[in-house]
Amino acid sequence: MEGLGTWSLITAALMILLLPGSLEECGHISLSDPIIHLGGPVTASCTIGQNCRHLKLQSEILWKLESEFQPGGRQQHLPDGSLESTITLPHLNHTQAHLSCYLRWGNSLQILDQTELQAGYPPPKPYNLFCLMNLTINSLICQWEPGPDSHLPTNYTLKSFQSRGNCQTQEKPIPDCIPAAGQSHCSIPRKYLLLYQNIGIRVQAENKLGTSLSPQLCFAPMDLVKLEPPILKALAPRPEGDPAQPGCLWLHWHSQNSTLFIKQKCELRYQPHLAEVSWALVAPLPSRILRHELCGLLPATAYILQLRCIRSPLPGHWSDWSPSVELNTTEQAPIVRLDTRWKQRQLDPRTKDVQLFWKPMPQEEDSGRIQGYLVSWRPLGQVGAALLLCNTTELSCTFQLPLEARKVVLVAYNTGGTSRPTLVDFMESRGKGGWQAKEHCDLGKLLTSLDLYLLI
Repeated sequence: MEGLGTWSLITAALMILLLPGSLEECGHISLSDPIIHLGGPVTASCTIGQNCRHLKLQSEILWKLESEFQPGGRQQHLPDGSLESTITLPHLNHTQAHLSCYLRWGNSLQILDQTELQAGYPPPKPYNLFCLMNLTINSLICQWEPGPDSHLPTNYTLKSFQSRGNCQTQEKPIPDCIPAAGQSHCSIPRKYLLLYQNIGIRVQAENKLGTSLSPQLCFAPMDLVKLEPPILKALAPRPEGDPAQPGCLWLHWHSQNSTLFIKQKCELRYQPHLAEVSWALVAPLPSRILRHELCGLLPATAYILQLRCIRSPLPGHWSDWSPSVELNTTEQAPIVRLDTRWKQRQLDPRTKDVQLFWKPMPQEEDSGRIQGYLVSWRPLGQVGAALLLCNTTELSCTFQLPLEARKVVLVAYNTGGTSRPTLVDFMESRGKGGWQAKEHCDLGKLLTSLDLYLLI
């Protein structure tokens, strides 16, 4: 009966110990440092206080790191009656882990306390600190690279001050700029800046293991000004009033209001639309004449164009590229030789019927597409516009002429203009049928330039 009574007391004591409130009062873990250098040692102690006097001397405290038991705990009874176990983990290779101490009582194992360990590195020096002055939002914007992950929460602060010379001495502090969580950029409002006076600026990184500073920059804010993208458009009509040349585009641009009075230079890039080719660059463009004729392009082709500008000749940053503009070059006028033949018959003493046929023979690899053909005639001695006989997309035309009429003019045309005219002289051959090779003549001797535009 005595043995049974002893076992009942032990069971009752253990039940009391396992109550949640009792556990909190019985065990507690203390650490040498809750945040340590990754790979370094950490020492922890688990103490069972005097309030748990029901524990026997043979009680054992065990340790777990995450789910693995850790050997090496040194257990001792303290003079005040407390039971303490101390363990040293020589190399903590977890950036975050839970350390727990347990009590073994008979065949039972119960947790006494648990704590979280954190390990990492002191913050690396931020690098690639880069700033620009944005005149649109009137702020100095700075960004940086935070460096390798320290595995610990790290705070960044942009620290700056007004100075003269090379920023070796501080003249007036500027309020710290603290970026939003997770961000690596910050803005200093214009009211804290003198645009043409130097400021010293650097980034401070800080966590529980230390502090680091980026290399310092020293500059006048206006030397880092970034212009807003210019506005690029087509210029139509051309300033001289002449039609656009094939393979050419006439452009103009203007600055946005915030950079309107800043001297600058610009560069243009372009590429054919839907073509898998790299951008072609035109630089520098005239800084005072805000227009440019871009030639040497493919005729009848859509191009994508963008423009950017920079402060010049003083320092600054390139603007972003302007919004894309899509423009089409004009067509190349047809470059063809028109071989002709004809049939004619007399209808009455004053009139004849003519059937004219032709065949276009391109004279260049890129001779321009043909949209249609014009046949015209000017009565001998008549001043003014020529008489249009045919405007057709076919390769033939039938018309009537006075019996004495000897010559007509044939041209091919498209939106880019007309081909060189072919003079058809009905007196060259009296036979019907058969191709007749034709000489080219100066259109000015037969039709004025205005005549041809009217005919088209």
